[in-house]
Amino acid sequence: LDVAIGQTKHEKLIRALAMGVAMIMYGQEEVAQDLIEKLCGEKDSLLRYGGMFMVGLAYAGTANNEAIRRLLRVAVSDVNNDVRRAAVTNLGFVLLNSPERLPELVELLSESYNPHVRYGSAMALGIGCSGMSMATDALELLDALREDKVDFVRQGAMLSTAMLLMQKNPSQEPKAKAFRTKLRETIEDTKHSSTMTRMGAVLASGLIDACGRNANIQLVSRQGVVRPPAVAGMALWLQYWYWYPMMHMLSLSLTPTALVGLNRDLDMPVAFEVDCDLPLAAFDYPEPTTEKKVAKKVRVTTAVLSMTAKQNAKDKAKGKDDGTTMDVDESDKNENEPGKPTDEELQEKRNDMLKNPLRVTRSQQSKIVFLDEGRYRPVANDAQHKSGIIILRDTTPGEEEEVRRISVPTKEETTTNSTPEVQMPQGFTFNPSMLT
Repeated sequence: LDVAIGQTKHEKLIRALAMGVAMIMYGQEEVAQDLIEKLCGEKDSLLRYGGMFMVGLAYAGTANNEAIRRLLRVAVSDVNNDVRRAAVTNLGFVLLNSPERLPELVELLSESYNPHVRYGSAMALGIGCSGMSMATDALELLDALREDKVDFVRQGAMLSTAMLLMQKNPSQEPKAKAFRTKLRETIEDTKHSSTMTRMGAVLASGLIDACGRNANIQLVSRQGVVRPPAVAGMALWLQYWYWYPMMHMLSLSLTPTALVGLNRDLDMPVAFEVDCDLPLAAFDYPEPTTEKKVAKKVRVTTAVLSMTAKQNAKDKAKGKDDGTTMDVDESDKNENEPGKPTDEELQEKRNDMLKNPLRVTRSQQSKIVFLDEGRYRPVANDAQHKSGIIILRDTTPGEEEEVRRISVPTKEETTTNSTPEVQMPQGFTFNPSMLT
């Protein structure tokens, strides 16, 4: 790849090769130092751009002071805006395991005169703080960036805010409801919002509800180990700046937020249940967006008594106006509010949510309690095994088990329901004269 970089002059190829070299050096730290020095010292800004990602990926999750110092120096001194934007963005990768340091580090950069540096600050906050349950300081900085005067800065701030507010309902984070409202208003505002800002609102709306609100961005495992596929997917996702289809790479960074208990045969027992220390409403799905209905007002003629008619006639003769009509809100007549759920319905819903398998958000993991009186108990009963797939120990192995079985389509069903497979084309010998 290093040789190929020097042999091509195409911008897209150079950027792709530089990113390829950066991803190869993932986690290499000091081993990548020589190549980092070489790329960061190049005259071509595309190679320096790749050098910034090499620093971020080689030192991902290490909080290395030398790497942070290099990125900060380039962020304020390089002559190319793309390089400066990449330098600030990669601070999020380096500080994956120390997200509490990131808001203070990029606070001044978020107020820079250069919009590319401000955009990089927003992306760094979204990447580095995506693993925090409550990123209050980061959200405060992003609130200001969402009102920036430059459209692509607002776009980046919306995307980063969506990354931090995934699976958050108003009871957990009051800003979640206001942010969803802001996204809807931005998308509908065709007069005042620019195309790039509206595009950011559309993408943020999809990102905040990714996987049906059943997944979250997880760049670091529960044990504190940086996940290489997730970091690689995030680095490729950032290239949407140059090519929108790279947006799909973010799926590599998503992890399902579920708790699935399996027995020794890797089946899901129905009798396995857990409890939660807090009301489940605190972790429930956010309410779906509903279309606002404007109440129409109609004018209804009021009943007129005989005495009133005589008086109105006298007033009309004297030149007075009679008010025989009044405004009535139509919504008041047809208003039919649905009844509130009963206590039995709420308890039934709670029991359904706590049965195997169940949805467990990141902030809910610390509140999950395994029951001691149940038939099934987890083999590893600790704080790191409150989500994901856990193996259960059966305390009464002799009794009959009731398990949930997943129906897998057979080969015959797959063949019957699918379209016929396309056959390979016949081989041929290429002749250049065929092109003329």
